[in-house]
Amino acid sequence: MQNDFEANNLKNAKELLSKDLKIAQNAHEIYKERQKILENKTTIWSKIKSFFGL
Repeated sequence: MQNDFEANNLKNAKELLSKDLKIAQNAHEIYKERQKILENKTTIWSKIKSFFGL
């Protein structure tokens, strides 16, 4: 009975860790996309400033 309880706890822990990993991977993808957007905005702003000689 104790072994069943421990096995069930391990299974639940594995499922939670798997979900946490997916959440972390999604958060990392969102971060990378936001970084690309920020870099693009910075590049556009730099081009505008250089065009006007600022």
